[in-house]
Amino acid sequence: MRRLRIFFLACHILFSLSCRNAVRLARTFLRCRPREFAVEVYRTVRLFLLGARFVWFIRDLEQRFRLCEICLERFPESPVLNRIMGDCLFRLQRFRESLFAYGEAMRLGNAGAGTQHGMLCAIQKTDPKDFDAVKFALASFEAAHKKRSNCPETTYRLGSAKLHTEQYEQVVELATELLSHDFNRPECFALRGLAYQQLGQYDRALLDLDRAFVLDAEFIRQKRLNLNRAFLRGQLGDTDEGRAALRHHFLSATTGDGDEQLEADMVRRVRGEMGDSIRSESVGVFLGVFHSALGHAVLDPFHFYNLFAHRFDRLVMITPPSRTIGRTMELPLKILDQYVDRIETTNMDLLDLAWQNIGSLTHDNLTFLVHNYWGLNRMAFKARREPGHPMRNRRQYFRLPRKISNEAERICNRNGIDLERPLVVLHAREQAYHNLRGQSFRNTDILNYVPAIRRLIDDGYQVIRIGDKKMTSVRSLAEGIIELPSLASYDPMLDPFLISRCRFMISCQSGPCSYARIFGKPNLVVNAVFHYTLIPEANELVAFKNYVDMRTREPLDVEKIMRAGCHLYDRTEHFTDHGIEVEDMTPQEILAAVDEMIAWQNDAMQPESAAQEQFRECMQWHMLNPDLTNPLHSPMSDYIGYALPECRLSDAVTRMRPGYLQSRPTPANARNEGYRIAI
Repeated sequence: MRRLRIFFLACHILFSLSCRNAVRLARTFLRCRPREFAVEVYRTVRLFLLGARFVWFIRDLEQRFRLCEICLERFPESPVLNRIMGDCLFRLQRFRESLFAYGEAMRLGNAGAGTQHGMLCAIQKTDPKDFDAVKFALASFEAAHKKRSNCPETTYRLGSAKLHTEQYEQVVELATELLSHDFNRPECFALRGLAYQQLGQYDRALLDLDRAFVLDAEFIRQKRLNLNRAFLRGQLGDTDEGRAALRHHFLSATTGDGDEQLEADMVRRVRGEMGDSIRSESVGVFLGVFHSALGHAVLDPFHFYNLFAHRFDRLVMITPPSRTIGRTMELPLKILDQYVDRIETTNMDLLDLAWQNIGSLTHDNLTFLVHNYWGLNRMAFKARREPGHPMRNRRQYFRLPRKISNEAERICNRNGIDLERPLVVLHAREQAYHNLRGQSFRNTDILNYVPAIRRLIDDGYQVIRIGDKKMTSVRSLAEGIIELPSLASYDPMLDPFLISRCRFMISCQSGPCSYARIFGKPNLVVNAVFHYTLIPEANELVAFKNYVDMRTREPLDVEKIMRAGCHLYDRTEHFTDHGIEVEDMTPQEILAAVDEMIAWQNDAMQPESAAQEQFRECMQWHMLNPDLTNPLHSPMSDYIGYALPECRLSDAVTRMRPGYLQSRPTPANARNEGYRIAI
């Protein structure tokens, strides 16, 4: 009787945790002698109870982890133990392993709220480029969703997982499904709003986030979503409402003048970081948080300096600690250190404001300049057209610090790069460069550049290709090209150094081309895309990708491209939704553009062609006559960078595309014909 009680106790415990182990134990009972079985059951139950019931009382994470390992060796299919293992691994910051442990627990039947929440946290901490881990996590959530299709919480967590893996359209569908079943919780509106924001549908995003705020203002504050509301207001040109959203984020209650309180609070935070370094002169402070976006890290401070240096006695830049941003992203800061003061901070309340656009907050002698990439580009465009502004005729270009130049010269000498020969620096953006699926339309195929590379090498140029180690090599197709990342002693400082020394650069509107702009170097931009925020510098020649009607396969001329609103598209989905495909320039077009660039560099006084002037007039017309019905239009998109006088379209490529430049549309038919390409 005692043996039976032990057996049923063991079966009860094991069955509640794993049916398979209970069955295995029953079979053992039938085969073994009673005494031996009783001892085995006693040991098994004791081990399991020790591991599963008391593991959380062990404070030392490593000891807890080792105990979980011992238990899982005995019970590998226990969902509870896999859940505990996931929690241990997450606390040990082994996020990828914790993700798989949580997934195993969900597969074995423990798909409760705690396990799903743990899995969601693990997804957020796991590298999004780890496709195997992301795929496994989504499959686990999908399986849980199928088993619990009537559980709103599971559906919500599946949507959250898809949000962090850039499946924004599916997030919108899931959130809409929840809302249609009267699951009108602020989380659902917030989830859909964040997805709309990533899809560039700012009006819809703001509507959903505002609804969530009305339902539960404290939830929005705790989740820091007022920052998103402020960002969207700024992007839509409503800086007053953007400041109001920030007041809800920073100030629990406001009395009196809300703007004055916000200004005082922000400046107080800045003064707290600057300490005694503020003197009596006027000080302008801006933020520099760029993560892995090299173009922003280079160009945004350049615009800040040129826009505001003449207005303040001193400019100060606040950034995260250098040790947290990596070698490549640290280089632009070292360049800027020659021109402004810099203070490092870990204060996230300040750093989170780097992507806001709410204007200037002034208190006493300190002005906090809160402008993001989009706002800075718009201000730079207007400054370059404003009589009397320092940016109108010429920007103050930056130079490399002497220490970086000297070290880069030594590295070049070790690698056989002859700095006395003319250099051309090439960068062609490939998918592996950022792995941004939402902007894959900006990627290029390096094989199309091979004829132009060969021409340059034959003409005596050294062609230096920059990028990353994952880029497709063309050394076997273009003998003599130097691919910097493949060098044994490669250092990221070589990129800006060689761009600063080159005869001209061949770029494609990706991060490294910003170095050419801040150094004032000639820049041939091939495979460019139409977007209003892209502002050309002096000595810049532009040749665009081919825009094609997906249904008829006919190439679109510039007028149709602009009427379709392509200069507002910044997501791959925007093109597919409107039946437009973006194709790379042909090898012949790239070669022609390179020949034109060389000829222009040899004759700097070469006059503009009629086609180049007509293109700029076309940009000017569409800037002054926007399509206000386009959902992507906003007050912040009231300019087109290509309308600047410095913009110079490749005349050679234009001649290779018959009908590429048509006459300017008249107001009567400009918006009535062909705004949407037929699908």
